[in-house]
Amino acid sequence: MQDMTTNIQLTMITAMAAAERKTKIIELLEQGLSVREVAMKVGCNPSTVQRTKKIGSI
Repeated sequence: MQDMTTNIQLTMITAMAAAERKTKIIELLEQGLSVREVAMKVGCNPSTVQRTKKIGSI
């Protein structure tokens, strides 16, 4: 049972981190940074930024 609780907690932490990263990506894009600049600042692949941009209609 404890393993299941640990897995759920890790999943929640991962989801929260992803949501925070998405918010940061959107903020930086709205500031006028390029996809490549945002990727470098956030520490992710430019395709992740591009996908977030597409989904967020920015």
